[in-house]
Amino acid sequence: MRDTTFPVMTRGLERLKAWRDRGSLGAALDPKRNSLNFLRLVFALFVVIGHAANLGGYKWQIYIGHTPIADVAVDGFFAISGYLIAGSAMRSNTIRFLWQRVLRIFPGFWVCLLVVAFGFGIVGWLHDHAGLSGYFGGSRGALSYIWQNFALRMTHFDINATPAHVPYPNSWDGSLWTLEWEFLCYLLVGGLALIGVLRRQLLVLVLFVASWALEAAQYQLKPNLSQAALSHGLDLLRFAPIFLAGSLIYVYRDKIPDSTALFTALLVLFAIGSFAHDQGNLAGPLLAYLCIWLGAHLPMARVGARNDLSYGIYIYAFPVTQLLAIWGVNRWGDVSYLVLIVAATLVLAGLSWKLVESPALRAKKWSPGSRQARTEPVPPAAMGN
Repeated sequence: MRDTTFPVMTRGLERLKAWRDRGSLGAALDPKRNSLNFLRLVFALFVVIGHAANLGGYKWQIYIGHTPIADVAVDGFFAISGYLIAGSAMRSNTIRFLWQRVLRIFPGFWVCLLVVAFGFGIVGWLHDHAGLSGYFGGSRGALSYIWQNFALRMTHFDINATPAHVPYPNSWDGSLWTLEWEFLCYLLVGGLALIGVLRRQLLVLVLFVASWALEAAQYQLKPNLSQAALSHGLDLLRFAPIFLAGSLIYVYRDKIPDSTALFTALLVLFAIGSFAHDQGNLAGPLLAYLCIWLGAHLPMARVGARNDLSYGIYIYAFPVTQLLAIWGVNRWGDVSYLVLIVAATLVLAGLSWKLVESPALRAKKWSPGSRQARTEPVPPAAMGN
């Protein structure tokens, strides 16, 4: 009988070599021309839609499996950021990295707090009160709202029990709570870069697997954990694996194949995982490959290349939605409500980009302690993260 073992092994090795030699995901994703900003814009709009359903008091909600579309969108933000931030951390020294991360998050956030406290909040207060007496002072007043939330951790969301008489009361900007975790993930990856872990691919893989395993374990432990732990600390177990998945894709970018088949398989797995009852976020890390692959292949590189509105949309859509609900616009119907939310939010996001975010990001090339501040414009494609 003819021995066919050797030819079969040869063909197998040839297939493995072809798999290895095909284009990598890192080669497919042009760092200066890709659709990642477009994806972040889409995710921001998904958050707007998801929040509008709840804040407008409507009975409908869009889900992927058992996971609300807004949650999936936030996970997508973290996956993309994980990839981009790992690259930034590996290219920059620690001081410059931290400086750039502060510039990306804090200026827009601080101005948003001021706009809510001295804009949206005042309008909402005057809707139910004859004057501003009692608005600014007190432990829950406008000044306290700014001061207590200034460090990025949102400790309270209302301003003296406003907004009131809306389907979702006592919260002016419920989107801002995720920014703390975004920044903590920045610090996590920056720390890994500082101690050299990001340059050790296997260690990054081990950390990612461990974080994902901890997330899976906490779903089993939830009934036995304290409510205080559930309300805050465990959020990191949701976001860290997704962020680290993006970072893992970056450090292995030259080895991970640019594969339509792999994209399809992970998309199916993500869809299946999202149907796990109350555990849809367990599939979140799979978004890393899906997002980076789409960023490489979608023909939307021009969208958001010069004006990245995704952050402004994310931080301003919630107070816009609440103010329109105070005025009763949600009773006009969900379509009219959503159209006005998007229109007003785009205006504020554009102003935020032009007047706050973009000017702040021009200082990214400068870092504390440098001899000379470099003020030349940063290429638009590099401004996102």
